[in-house]
Amino acid sequence: METYQNGETEAVRFGADGTLPVEFPRVVLRQILTFADAGVRKLSRGGMEAGGILFGRRVGAEVHVFAWRSIACEHTRGPAFLLSNDDRQALANQLGAAESDPALQVLEPVGFFVSHTRKGLVLTDEDRDLFDQFFPGPNRVCMVLHTRKGFATEAAVFLRGADGQLLPEPARRTLTGTEFPPIEMPMVEGPEAAAAGSGVPPRPQVAALRPAVWRRIPGWGYACLGVLLCGALVLAIPMRRAAGRDAAETLQLRLEDAKGQLRIEWDRESSTIRKAQNATLYITDGRPLAPVSLDRDTARKGFINYGRLSEDITVKLVVNRDDDTPIQELARFVGAPVPKEASKELLETRARREELLAEIRKLRAQIEMEVQRSQNLESSVARIERQIERGAR
Repeated sequence: METYQNGETEAVRFGADGTLPVEFPRVVLRQILTFADAGVRKLSRGGMEAGGILFGRRVGAEVHVFAWRSIACEHTRGPAFLLSNDDRQALANQLGAAESDPALQVLEPVGFFVSHTRKGLVLTDEDRDLFDQFFPGPNRVCMVLHTRKGFATEAAVFLRGADGQLLPEPARRTLTGTEFPPIEMPMVEGPEAAAAGSGVPPRPQVAALRPAVWRRIPGWGYACLGVLLCGALVLAIPMRRAAGRDAAETLQLRLEDAKGQLRIEWDRESSTIRKAQNATLYITDGRPLAPVSLDRDTARKGFINYGRLSEDITVKLVVNRDDDTPIQELARFVGAPVPKEASKELLETRARREELLAEIRKLRAQIEMEVQRSQNLESSVARIERQIERGAR
């Protein structure tokens, strides 16, 4: 990474000796690091992961980042930055509304950043899916930050080349607090936060803990509480043992939607998936569809995408294993109707597919007729040859 003066703004360019054509103003990097560090401090262990959209300009093969906006995440699946269906819909709306933001009118979304507090400097499957779905095309950026309490932030910048493919190696850099000190940013309350130039989200309204309540409990209250806790623990141990085997078999099947594209996910790290020989998806989307067969590699990938036609979809995943009976789970998605444009496109694609399948059936029938005709001609020729033979005798 190198630093130099670009006009009146100090710019930071990532790569060995600044060779990777991705450039950030130093103040923007300081804002992003401050934002990510605030997420780390929200929990005593690990912290909350966060992400944001990067806005800038693509000039030839270079990407220049000038601004950012935070991406809302409900954290329905824990502290990791995993977007729910509502989060993805909100992100799509946010990208669509960016053109009306006066501060962004001359800029375009050039990628996004995400902080990892546990997984390190890796582009996870979820990150790749977000990258592909919302930031496709050449010369796009994903910056991964590894943020931890008491340690300098590690950064890796992943870039798509002119062909739209990820470059083999990201540019890595340690961003120390001395070189990039925290920057004070005003916290904007309410819906106007999305339009704030710093991209900082509204201040979360978290109720403070009140230890004074515990001080009002008399001594005998603590004794009763201790008895109750011991009893609960005694009951919980056998229940946990009984449920352990069933919990180990869960597939964690879940459905996430973004503008008509349904992402069907399951836990690829579960023992059931690791032992899977193959799997089958049964999808009901207005009507039962043909089963979707998944080989071992696809099952271990952990997800597939499906373009839905209706607002009510049921999915059943059946996993076949050599050493045990099949394991299955059922999930249902109920949401908004598919946008007409997406639905029309899907219908046209499927109609074209049916036309091609019909054409294939027609051609196969013609081939069978030609084969039959050829066989009949061969039989006629053989019969005439036998007649000629008999006449010659």
